[in-house]
Amino acid sequence: AGACNMGTLVGMTIFVPLYFETVLHLSASQSGLALIPLMAATVTFSTITGRMMTHVVHYKRVSLIGLMISILSLAPLAIWPDSMPTILVLLLLLVIGAGLGTVFPISTVCMQNAVSRSQMGIATGAANFFRALFSALVVAVLGAIVLGGLGGVTGMSVEMLARTASAPELAYAFRFVFLACALVLSFGMAFLISMEERPLRGPSAPSRAATAPTAPATPIPAE
Repeated sequence: AGACNMGTLVGMTIFVPLYFETVLHLSASQSGLALIPLMAATVTFSTITGRMMTHVVHYKRVSLIGLMISILSLAPLAIWPDSMPTILVLLLLLVIGAGLGTVFPISTVCMQNAVSRSQMGIATGAANFFRALFSALVVAVLGAIVLGGLGGVTGMSVEMLARTASAPELAYAFRFVFLACALVLSFGMAFLISMEERPLRGPSAPSRAATAPTAPATPIPAE
């Protein structure tokens, strides 16, 4: 679930600015600023969800609701990629980022909660590795979708093809980009549903050596 979430977020941060420039006709600086709602909502709701986990019994429901909202918010972008006002697109990205943010802390904490404390570092490193690997795979797939939708030619970059294609071709290509993001999040939701919801462990108890009273220092006799 965390890998699907990370792959979708990385893919959107790469291809959404291109969507803003070629389909909504924003400048490069405006396209960069338009990513702020997505990233700010992701960070904010990730922090809120992490703090909320210790106070919620069925914590997995929070991320399930968040993923469902993100998938539903991607649907209008896939259906009307070129006919929505920019402010509505920014609002949808804000909602998508909020939904994605609910998954990161829960997937990480659940993974760490499922292994012993001695293996927590190994599990965390392996999870980060597979997140990065899956993110690279999602970016490659989305790039192939854009190139295929624009009738890709060997030797031309995605940006060059997007600037030489017509408006209907661009809308057609990015329609499938958003559909692919929704599909990846659907896989993440399926993995999240199948994940066991275990009670969270508390902080580790201090060792005996740390809690044992220290003996008073022995005074050194004067010579």
